Amino acid sequence: MPGWFLAACIPNVAATAFVDYVVKPPVRHLGYVFRFNKIVKNLKEQRHQLTLKQASVEDAVKDAKNQIQKIDVMVEDWQNTAGTLHEDVVSLEADIQEKKSCFNWCPNLYWRYRLGKQAKEKSLAISDLMNKSEFQYIGHPADLPRISLLPSQGIMPSKSSDLAESQIMEALKDDGVNIIGVWGMGGVGKTTLVNEVGRKSKELKLFGEVVNVVISQNQNIEKIQDSIAELLKSRLSNTSEVGRAEQLWSRLENEKSILIILDDLWKKLDLKKVGIPIGEHHKGCKILLTTRSQKVCSLMGSGRVVRLDVLDKDEAWQLFKSCAALDDDTCPDIVEVATEVAKECKGLPIAISTLGKALKDVSSLHEWSEACRNLKRSRLLDIECVAEDEENAYKCLKLSYDYLRRDETKKCFLLCCLYPEDYSIPIELLVRNAWGLELFKGKQSIQEARDAVYTVVDDLKARSLLLDDGQKYVKMHDMVRDVALWISSQKENHFVIKTMLGAREWPRTESFEYCTAISSISCNIKGIPEGLKFPELEFLSFRDGGLQKGETTAFSVASFGGMKSLKVLDLVNIKGSLSQDSLQLLTNLRTLYLEFCELDTYSISSLGNLKNLEILSFYGSDIEILPDEVGELESLRLLDLTCCQRLKRIAPNVIRRLSRLEELYLGYCGFDEWLIIGTEAIVKNASLLELNELPHLTILVLAVSDSERLSEDFVFPKLQSYDIAIKRDTEHLYPSRRCLKIHETASLHAFQNLFENVELLELDRIENCQNLVQGGLNSLSVLQVRSCTMECLFDPRYQQVPGVTMSNLSVLKLEGVNCFKGLCNGPPPDGFLKKLDTMVISECFELKKPLFPSSVTKNLVQLKSVEIGSCYMLEQIFEEMEEGVDDDQVLEKLENLEIRRCGFLKSVIPSSVSKNLVQLKSVKIAYCNRLNQIFAGIEMEGANEVLRKLESLQISYCNKLEHLFPSSIIKNLIQLKLLEITYCNKLEQVFEEMGPAVDIQPHYLLPKLEVLEIGDCPKLRPFTVSSQMEVIAICNNNVGGSNQLCNEFVAPQNLSNMEYAVIGNQVEEMFNLKDGNMVSNLKKFAVENLPKLRVIWRSPKQLVTLQKLEGIEVVGCNKLRYIFPSFLLAHNLPMLRFLHICGCEDLKQIIGTSSSSSSSSSQDCDLQSLSFPNLSHIVIESCNNLEYVFPTSIVGDLQRLDQIRISKASKLKQVFGCEDHNNVKDREHEEETVQLPKLESLLLEELPGIISLISSLDYHFAFPSLKELRVTNCPKMATTFSIDSQSRAHAKPQMEGSEITEEVSESRETTNGNAKKKIFVAGATGSTGKRVVEQLLAKGFAVKAGVRDLDKAQTLLSKDNPALQIVKADVTEGSEKLAQAIGDDAEAVICATGFRPGWDLLAPWKVDNYGTVNLVEACRKLGVNRFILISSILVNGAAMGQLLNPAYIFLNVFGLTLVAKLQAEQYIRKSGINYTIIRPGGLRNDPPTGNVVMEPEDTLYEGSISRDQVAEVAVESLLHPEASFKVVEIVSRTDAPKRSYQDLFGSIKQR
Repeated sequence: MPGWFLAACIPNVAATAFVDYVVKPPVRHLGYVFRFNKIVKNLKEQRHQLTLKQASVEDAVKDAKNQIQKIDVMVEDWQNTAGTLHEDVVSLEADIQEKKSCFNWCPNLYWRYRLGKQAKEKSLAISDLMNKSEFQYIGHPADLPRISLLPSQGIMPSKSSDLAESQIMEALKDDGVNIIGVWGMGGVGKTTLVNEVGRKSKELKLFGEVVNVVISQNQNIEKIQDSIAELLKSRLSNTSEVGRAEQLWSRLENEKSILIILDDLWKKLDLKKVGIPIGEHHKGCKILLTTRSQKVCSLMGSGRVVRLDVLDKDEAWQLFKSCAALDDDTCPDIVEVATEVAKECKGLPIAISTLGKALKDVSSLHEWSEACRNLKRSRLLDIECVAEDEENAYKCLKLSYDYLRRDETKKCFLLCCLYPEDYSIPIELLVRNAWGLELFKGKQSIQEARDAVYTVVDDLKARSLLLDDGQKYVKMHDMVRDVALWISSQKENHFVIKTMLGAREWPRTESFEYCTAISSISCNIKGIPEGLKFPELEFLSFRDGGLQKGETTAFSVASFGGMKSLKVLDLVNIKGSLSQDSLQLLTNLRTLYLEFCELDTYSISSLGNLKNLEILSFYGSDIEILPDEVGELESLRLLDLTCCQRLKRIAPNVIRRLSRLEELYLGYCGFDEWLIIGTEAIVKNASLLELNELPHLTILVLAVSDSERLSEDFVFPKLQSYDIAIKRDTEHLYPSRRCLKIHETASLHAFQNLFENVELLELDRIENCQNLVQGGLNSLSVLQVRSCTMECLFDPRYQQVPGVTMSNLSVLKLEGVNCFKGLCNGPPPDGFLKKLDTMVISECFELKKPLFPSSVTKNLVQLKSVEIGSCYMLEQIFEEMEEGVDDDQVLEKLENLEIRRCGFLKSVIPSSVSKNLVQLKSVKIAYCNRLNQIFAGIEMEGANEVLRKLESLQISYCNKLEHLFPSSIIKNLIQLKLLEITYCNKLEQVFEEMGPAVDIQPHYLLPKLEVLEIGDCPKLRPFTVSSQMEVIAICNNNVGGSNQLCNEFVAPQNLSNMEYAVIGNQVEEMFNLKDGNMVSNLKKFAVENLPKLRVIWRSPKQLVTLQKLEGIEVVGCNKLRYIFPSFLLAHNLPMLRFLHICGCEDLKQIIGTSSSSSSSSSQDCDLQSLSFPNLSHIVIESCNNLEYVFPTSIVGDLQRLDQIRISKASKLKQVFGCEDHNNVKDREHEEETVQLPKLESLLLEELPGIISLISSLDYHFAFPSLKELRVTNCPKMATTFSIDSQSRAHAKPQMEGSEITEEVSESRETTNGNAKKKIFVAGATGSTGKRVVEQLLAKGFAVKAGVRDLDKAQTLLSKDNPALQIVKADVTEGSEKLAQAIGDDAEAVICATGFRPGWDLLAPWKVDNYGTVNLVEACRKLGVNRFILISSILVNGAAMGQLLNPAYIFLNVFGLTLVAKLQAEQYIRKSGINYTIIRPGGLRNDPPTGNVVMEPEDTLYEGSISRDQVAEVAVESLLHPEASFKVVEIVSRTDAPKRSYQDLFGSIKQR
């Protein structure tokens, strides 16, 4: 029955396939011509949809970035792919448009076919990409910059701090020290020191993570735990202290190495209680603590204690002079007195700094003398815990306070001590408190008071009495805070402060008669006792510190009954509710905070009684309805509803009644149901029109999610400061500049009053915004326009206000403004863009004329950065300046220039201004295929300073560029650090030929060049650079090509006595080194396919120093005989980590022998002194003249060696050997055991000459960490490998000619769980299949050969090999039988089947289609997830336009063979299995004659390859993860360079 069914089905299938693959393809290809217009129209529609989706994804990405998230790699990849595809489509549309006239009048069928086919392919690509645009995640929590680990500013170096730092760094590197204690007086600089140590430790990679936590006097375990977890981007979910400690302990154990800085310890901290593993629990965790007490260091068990001492006399005087602004012109008498003052500071930096700055403006000798007397006579402050040696510091700080001349400054200073130690104090909080306490009675508005407070804060920071903690925060040093607390506690000040950090009870024994301020932050008090009297109390701050679950805080009217003078009430994070009448007696209250509180409308209904209330903040509270009583607050000036996410209703007229309101904050607020006038609503809310009823409103923060809420007749009122966003989130909680973000809004009418003074304007998807600049926009500093309809920035047709326009604009960003044609439509107005600093423009596809016409270019005297991307039609950036125009300052400040994908761009910088490029630091240009010049006229006279600051130059895919610089400019490139030139097919010279008149001095050969990368520039001639580079990477993948024009390098006469490097494809000697000052900065060296390179380093003195070299990679340099020139060179490789040599046929030695003049004893000394302490990876492949890798003498120093991989080196005898056999140890000596403790992988493959690992028989190797051992096709190997009782691998050399015992193969299996992978080969007796079997066995794999004829297999395959198992398997018999043949021990399947040509036209379908499908199904049943298919090129020949290719026709003669294979491929690709499909060219039975060329699918349509190479590719695909999910096409060519399979597979992109 099944046979009958198959016989009936196959003809139908064949007929269907004939139609699908023979009839339909020609019809489809004809459709490209005759359905051309429809295809192009569909492409435009698809591009439009892609544009919308890109914008949507970009919006989501922007939102994620605003939330400080790192964008998911899948999203970034989609964006990059979409961007590239979008650019390709736009370029294709431009190409179609260019040919349009020909199509209309004289249709060109070839062009229609070519462009129609491309358009169809791009449409399909867009559809596929759109299907992948739904993402599970957009972003993830980002790594935030550790503020404490940023470089410290104003560090005063001293002998004590330098000594302490060196001691700490030494202790951090000591594995025996887990805790380091740093102690010293308060204010001596301990925090600054450990922060700097933390930064350097992170920078030097001593630790994977560095976290910094401030402990302070009152240890709060929960806060410490949260701080550490937050810095590690973790969250502690447990509520109990023990549970949290266990969580943190587990999290810290995940860090291989971590440094935890515990700053400001006052007593012993129980690390276990916190959850910090140390010592034997986690040897990679170290603690660095600071304290004022040496005893605390001992109590913490510090393994190293470091004291930070005060400054010595000279250091102290220099710091004091700097802070007090004393110089040589200062009166000697004042200097004498100042010296006495400085002495009183006792070398303490904080005292010196604050007092010096306090006396900075004192110019009278009398005042200096008075200050000195006051300081000496000052009584000891009765501050708790003041040590005797700290007395003078406190006196200095008190005197600094006394020198504050304004009473407002002193009171603001004292306000800061209301907050706990190390608290980040928001300056805005100081503003609101100062207003409530009436510190600035003369100020008419809150904004005036804000300006005054910021001025005071700046003054206090300048005097070191406050510390900067970001743009809008400050901190107080703990010693300064102690002094402030003492000053405020004096009764004569009437400003008494009681801080009760963590207190659980209200103090009952205190007299509150004079108390004017109480701060109870992070307290656990359940409420304020009733009946207490506070007659002078003006300020009360009460913040819940974390009551237990279920506990609440209660406030009643009696709680505040004795506080009738209260002006500022700060209630934050209060659980529970206020009683209805709790606030009604506080009639003098001016500022009220109810922030992060659990509130309901009922509990705050008494708000209406607070007639003097001027500031009200509900920040972060959970109110759902703004109480109507708020509208009764006739004095209210500021209302803050920021982050009230649950707010859903603001009743009509509540806001309108606030007639004195100056500031309204609604950022990140849940309320967005503004009433639309003229519409009906079930629940009526306030409308935005109420804002126009507030005559004093000057500051507004507002986000509106729907532009329809802006009624047609609504216009925002004129405002002094604002942050308004439509369909976006606001920029800031409290605006520091006037920001306006408008997204998808039909009209800009509502914003006309704001355009007059807006500073940041963001427009996104706005139709018809051409008349934007009616008001001049002269306050605008940042303009971002995205996907809007705008032809130009300035158009006189719409300009109604004469005068200057955009005169203050500093940042201009235009993206996706498709109809944008230029900055100005006509002459620009006066001052246009005169302050422009940054210009970014991308995807403006209609922009053709110069971006900056000469009339605008003349204004660009402030421009620092220009970035242009995907403006395909742009022909010129800066237009040539007109004669007679003063252009000396134009582009004088330009630092960064980045241009990409501007296909019509021919030149970048015109000659009239190129002479002004004196600040240019970075140039990056890519995909500008018509660019033929970057800097025009740069060689003119007077250009001595041009490009002197250039640090980075990256040029790629500029195929018409022939040279970069004239020879005369090379002497200016003294700062160039990065030079990267890739894929510039016509580039011949980096520097034009240097004539004899060019005087090149040694330091002019790019002396600071650190990274040099040259790749795929086939015509590039050799050029010289300095030898002081960090990274060199040179790749020539076109070697041997017909377009190779490189000439041999002949050094100019004036270079004969210099050190330099010659860079080029045809160089023979790269580095010419004379005096020993040699390549000392080089970190990475990589060269590929330099066919004539014989010598890398040439040095007659052989004194080369490579102290920083970390990696070296040399590939395809066939004439190179050694890597390092002598043993003297190799002494100096302490940082070398990886060595990769491949395809160097003439290479005889890694390290060349010493010169012939060297004595034998000298060479012996060389051998003994070699060392590679950090070498971890050795990879050597296809070096057939190499006899050994390293001398025997270094083997004991390779303690970090992780991997040895050597293959295809036919003359290699030992891994460690020596040409001078007299140096080999006497066999009678005692055997030496050498451990390579970190070696995990040892692979020796296809080494027919190798005898042993080492030339001496007296060495015994131990590999305690070995995980992978593979020794294959090494017939002369005479080393025994074994496993001891502790599962450690050993290797012992035997006499030459000894056989490898059974112990070897046993050890291979034991040490490498993957060494005996079973691979099932289908078609194992075929011409290609048997070669696959042979190569698998040679690589050490266990093979299960699937054959149809067992007898035939016995004759063709090696039946005596124990690693080979032959099983019967017929792919045409179904998946069940195949699954039995494959078995459950196979890890991969290689399909090398193929039908036998004959008259059975169904054979290709039985074998190449159904047979392959059966194999795939068998794999899926068994869970085998790796499948290699050997197919053929041209399987998709119809789609490639190869219908008439003779090979395509011939291969399809026998039953549509290629069609059958293609359908099988498609089945594999949809199966979900990890596949590699190999499509070889014509198969040859003879040995390989060239190197493998690998290309993506549907690329090759001719060429042949040896079956041996096909088998090799199949086997290598198992070894390289880069081969996964890829379709590759292969042929061999004699002129192709030798490339590693990792590189070959890696160069093919997945589809």
